[in-house]
Amino acid sequence: GPYAGLEPAETDVFEEPAFVDPAGPDGVLGRDGGEDDDFRLRAGSAAIDAGADTAEHFGISGSATEDGGRDLGPVDLGYHHDASPRVP
Repeated sequence: GPYAGLEPAETDVFEEPAFVDPAGPDGVLGRDGGEDDDFRLRAGSAAIDAGADTAEHFGISGSATEDGGRDLGPVDLGYHHDASPRVP
């Protein structure tokens, strides 16, 4: 594959991310059925606080977790709902 021979980085996550419902209620992942896909993280996900730096450092706002809690510490690696764009 394209990543053959690369060493894992300290920030790589190899555990199940525990997304809420990636394919959504319609069972279709992405494309024309992607409107209901849910890439928020469930409680206990290995992707919570797994980023390389803080959400503030990267200018990330919004929540990546099912409970809607703001991403305030190390970046949560799920989709950040209600995120605001970074303002230069």
